[in-house]
Amino acid sequence: VGVVAALAIGAFAVNQWWCWPLYWFAQASMFWSLFVVGHDCGHQSFSNSRTLNDFVGNIVHASILVPYHGWRISHRTHHSNHGHVENDESWHPVPKKIFDSMEPLARIGRLSLPWSMFAYPFYLWSRSPGKTGSHYDPSCDLFTPGER
Repeated sequence: VGVVAALAIGAFAVNQWWCWPLYWFAQASMFWSLFVVGHDCGHQSFSNSRTLNDFVGNIVHASILVPYHGWRISHRTHHSNHGHVENDESWHPVPKKIFDSMEPLARIGRLSLPWSMFAYPFYLWSRSPGKTGSHYDPSCDLFTPGER
């Protein structure tokens, strides 16, 4: 988190046109790194201590505006239903019949452009298509009664 702040301070201090693209790349790399640390905490593989995993996961995911426990629970659901067309929490495939009827550019965009990167904030707010609730709302059906 300190590196993220240092990069921002450095970019503002230099404040030259050529510096900003370098800053954006470095900042994106750091945000991805923070997400990966939180991901490992969610899998309880960051350390042997669940308390430490949850503490670090909360800190690093909060710094990138991802709700750690909501994400951890939906990610667990994703892994327990990985590749299941209806039950997977985060993977939403297009049925072959619909895919075949798409315009060629839509088909290319569906498979080759990083839409998920742009859709991720919306996914956190409203979950996958066909699911109700939000990662930010512990009363939604994503959470079991013991997780609320």
